[in-house]
Amino acid sequence: MKINHKGMKIQIIILSVILLFTSSVSAQDEFGKNKVRYNKVDWKILKTEHFEVYHDQKTEKLARVAASMAEEAYASISHSLRHQVSNPIPFIIFKSHYDFRQTNIITELIDPGVGGFSEVIKSRMVIPFDGSYLQFKKVITHELVHVFTYDVLYSKGLESMLSASAIPPMWFMEGLAEFETRAFDPIGHMMLVDAVVENRIDSLENLTDFGMTGNVFLAYQESHSLLRYIAQTYGEEKVSILLRKFKKSAGLEGTIKQSLGVDIKQLETGWIKSLRQAYYPEVAKRRLAADDSQQIFKGQVIPAAPSFSPGGDLAAVTIIKDGIPCIALMKTSDGTVVKYITEGLRGIKFEDLSFEVSPAYSRDGSRIAFIAKCKNRDVVFLFDVFDNKLLKTLKVDLDNISSLCFTQDSDNIILSGLKNGESNIYRFNIPTKGLEKITHGMDRQPAYSPIGNKIAFIREAGTATDLFVLNMDTAEVTRLALPDSLKINPFWSPDGNIVYCSCLLNKTYNIWAVKLQEEGTKEEVGRGEMLMPLQDENSGYFSVPFPFTQVTDYFGGAFNGGYMGDKMSFSSYEKGGNAVYFHEKPLDMVWIQPEINGSTTAKATTSLAIKKTDGNITPYKTRLTFDWRRMDMLYSSANGFAGIGELAMSDVLGNHRFIWRGDASSSIGGDANFILAYLYLGKRASYGVDISDWSNSYRFLNEESKEKKYGVSGNVSYPLDIFRRVEFGLSSKRVVTNYILPKSPTVRENINLVSAAIIHDTTVWSWNGPIGGSRARIGVSDTINLSDNDLDFTNLEVDLRKYIKAGNRSAMAFQLSGKTSTGQDQTQFILGNGGIMVTNENGRIKQYFVDEFRGGTELRGKAFAKGSFEFRFPLIDTIQFSLPMSIRNIRSLVFFDIGAAWQEGKPPVFRKAIAENNIRGAFGWGIRSNLWVFPIRIDYARGTDFINSTSGAVTHFSLGYDF
Repeated sequence: MKINHKGMKIQIIILSVILLFTSSVSAQDEFGKNKVRYNKVDWKILKTEHFEVYHDQKTEKLARVAASMAEEAYASISHSLRHQVSNPIPFIIFKSHYDFRQTNIITELIDPGVGGFSEVIKSRMVIPFDGSYLQFKKVITHELVHVFTYDVLYSKGLESMLSASAIPPMWFMEGLAEFETRAFDPIGHMMLVDAVVENRIDSLENLTDFGMTGNVFLAYQESHSLLRYIAQTYGEEKVSILLRKFKKSAGLEGTIKQSLGVDIKQLETGWIKSLRQAYYPEVAKRRLAADDSQQIFKGQVIPAAPSFSPGGDLAAVTIIKDGIPCIALMKTSDGTVVKYITEGLRGIKFEDLSFEVSPAYSRDGSRIAFIAKCKNRDVVFLFDVFDNKLLKTLKVDLDNISSLCFTQDSDNIILSGLKNGESNIYRFNIPTKGLEKITHGMDRQPAYSPIGNKIAFIREAGTATDLFVLNMDTAEVTRLALPDSLKINPFWSPDGNIVYCSCLLNKTYNIWAVKLQEEGTKEEVGRGEMLMPLQDENSGYFSVPFPFTQVTDYFGGAFNGGYMGDKMSFSSYEKGGNAVYFHEKPLDMVWIQPEINGSTTAKATTSLAIKKTDGNITPYKTRLTFDWRRMDMLYSSANGFAGIGELAMSDVLGNHRFIWRGDASSSIGGDANFILAYLYLGKRASYGVDISDWSNSYRFLNEESKEKKYGVSGNVSYPLDIFRRVEFGLSSKRVVTNYILPKSPTVRENINLVSAAIIHDTTVWSWNGPIGGSRARIGVSDTINLSDNDLDFTNLEVDLRKYIKAGNRSAMAFQLSGKTSTGQDQTQFILGNGGIMVTNENGRIKQYFVDEFRGGTELRGKAFAKGSFEFRFPLIDTIQFSLPMSIRNIRSLVFFDIGAAWQEGKPPVFRKAIAENNIRGAFGWGIRSNLWVFPIRIDYARGTDFINSTSGAVTHFSLGYDF
């Protein structure tokens, strides 16, 4: 199940774009994971009436299919919203999600659950292919709706966004995109039914920003159902009217009132009432899984199907531990974890573990196979259950692997995977490491028979999916006739005589069964390029009217089926997550004998209903266009008129980025500042260079100075993997410092600086910050002396951080950091309120780096060390005012800091530091919240020297994020 998280709040998108371009490219982020660009892509452009489709030259067929889908979606959306997009739409496709995650169109890391995104600056759609044309078409339509809405609301790009008086809530933006797909989402339906039954439907206030919801995917479904309710209740034309009203200044309440004739509360009440009226009767007619099944693995979040040992007493299970997926070996009797198989491997052996791909138990019970991301592809890992160790790492030449299972002899693994935009089933031989493609259709989810050399699998055909069985000995493919529906998750009975799968009937996936017979009436029904299952493209396949029956009928569904020994297991959605059940007693099934052309069976599809677009394909050429241009005039009585300007340019793929930023004042002695920067992201290493001339004023206690710095700088950042990178920098700057208080002669110095750093970051984040993992940074900077006016210093820094999850919404954070400086012009460090101070000592510049330390104390030295502990927890979720305004997600923390600074020698021991008054402590509590998109920090601290009683309380106010 792919979750599309791309619907970020518009304000956050604006801020991130501005910060991306207005920061100097020479300034590296202190921490953060890396976007590693492994693949070199030969980009081509397919031009159609409304689109420019950018694609890898290896995926021309996929590009033509995508273009056809996009043009079809364009016609539908344009008619529905009564709008035409003014310019050709850049549409960038990737042949796999891993390639998609390497894109430079946005510099942020892309989460594995993101199914695609669209952005407002250049109205680009960026979508990976996941192996399903059905899902591909839905995502294309969803993202294209965003392009239409951006064109209506913000036709002038960033300038329109910054001047917009009303920004639509997320329930409208994402609900409209889902509504226009005209697609039914069975998983979403089950989630929505469960939320109604459990009375967990989010309010419209929470749906204004999905960050306030407990389940983002549920928020998408709620928003979809709300837009569907508006269309059904007030007329579908009201949807496009709402869109245009949001462009005006009526505000959310006024827009709803003017468009629908009701206020927001009435709209919410009517919507929730309609959900209850629709779903309560459906629930009353169906059963809960708990009514006749027993739950296992209680209390665990289990997104994928468990894989059971041959005896059924153990299971390899993908669970969420401390916010990240991991694989656990668990007892089925009581859910006890025997071992966390992947513990300690993340960041060492692999980067990511897919929460959607189930592990596989070998038939002899000795090994467990699982999929994880290494560099730019999936890798198969083998774990030895008996020896309790990682056995092998198997590299498979596929772009992506979506499922796997062992053969009977456990020497082969059957895989479904993507290669150059096509999804097929493969056999991988473990001893020889040979890979063989065994199907040639849109095939996935293989399940190997416990007896005989057969594979059950799902094939996508047109708007449906079908259940097939491939006999590996005879190369014969049989289609198992079942009621026409979407089908997923095939599995076998222990004796190999029954094939099960989950069928979508009555809006919910439930398990159906087909009973195989040795003899059957076979009708050859399939031919065509897209359906050829074998390498012989002239062969067909057979559809057989074997007896079938429905096994389950739960309103929470039944999917991810399998066998736990001799007991059938499955997952059912309830209380906000997947619960795993098994049937204690043997199933009592009444078989139905179908007719091949009867109303109860699907008609065999002879070809996929996939159209391809004709059009010319041309090579990609770098062409820079403006992202934005902005000029502002300011006036003050002190400084007169001032002008501020910015412009940014980039290419479609985001590989080349330019930024110019400047300001000037009309006052006497007014400064004219500018920075011109270029960033290249087209290769694994990113390169940046800038030229600047900038002035700053500094005030600290009774000291005041004005500094003018101009010169050039460059940097290189090379990611070793997603968690580690090395950085190198080189700069040459002329610094002119005018000392105002106390009055001193002007000093002119040069700083020729070489720097290097290594960064490590494995943090796991929630909405409120890091909740797990660690960070580390070790850096050194050294000056090059070319003349007597060149500053001479060497600085070394170390920063170590650790985060531990403490409950569902709380975390503990630890930091240990220190810096030291040597040389004639060594930097002096101050533990106090953060910043930089410059002073004049003996006619040379003296730099002071001020590191944050709470409690009102101040320590100075050429070196310092600091430790911090924070316990972070939620305080208040929402404060609602009578006006349509609220303060949300207020968090709190308690902390303790300890720090020491010294001038010479080694770090002082604790007792000596106390005696020499070189060490301080601070403790207190704080509040964190966001004002619009700005993070606010308020700390109430008391300091101590560990001898006398604590000092008076000090309140610290700042903007920014915690360490």
